[in-house]
Amino acid sequence: DGGPNIYHDPREGAARAFANLPATLGTARFTMTIHQGRLYARIGSSITSWPQQIDTMVAGGNLVCLDLGAEGKLLWKAVPDEGWAFEGSPVVEGNGVYIAMRRSDLRPQAHVACLDAQTGKLRWRRFICAAETPARGGLLQSTCNLLTLANGMIYYNTNLGAVAGLSARDGTLRWVTLYPRARRGDLRRVAPHWYRDLNPCLMNHGTLLVAPADSPCLFSLDAATGQILWQSG
Repeated sequence: DGGPNIYHDPREGAARAFANLPATLGTARFTMTIHQGRLYARIGSSITSWPQQIDTMVAGGNLVCLDLGAEGKLLWKAVPDEGWAFEGSPVVEGNGVYIAMRRSDLRPQAHVACLDAQTGKLRWRRFICAAETPARGGLLQSTCNLLTLANGMIYYNTNLGAVAGLSARDGTLRWVTLYPRARRGDLRRVAPHWYRDLNPCLMNHGTLLVAPADSPCLFSLDAATGQILWQSG
């Protein structure tokens, strides 16, 4: 009897040390997705952005696809390139596995990627935006952004000042909407809205409801055009 585990990653032990470091902005959130008998999980390190002055980057977490009908048999594992990280578990439709990615740079970059559901190979990746965060390049960051899939579209609340709508078929960027960000703050006393995590867009009858972590406001957007319909005070 091997215990309750259905999969053990050989890098997991080393990654545990980086799950919730004290000097990290953000908190690890390990979500999973089940689709047609397969389990998709982001495992390993939760760090998605690194200070530019450090010599060695912490290895980003991997995305694994397990066969639940075969007691968790590993079908494939996607490992991000150096400087890249998967942010959260994917949304899946047909042969597309859609996931938010972050590239560590002077300003963290938000991307959306599509992997092949059969092989885990990258099919396409689209740049959305880049923006400064409260870490200001001086702290490790842990982000867990999730995508929304509806009616052949991918919607992405980046928490970096932008919400985007993309075609799920080929990643064509249909619209990007910018919203006013909270640009000031004290890391010793972070404003409550920065604790909004696991905050993907919510779809309701053609309207997106968005609660970005980098704004005290809530927004309603037209899903077809990205136009802001209203925002809270």
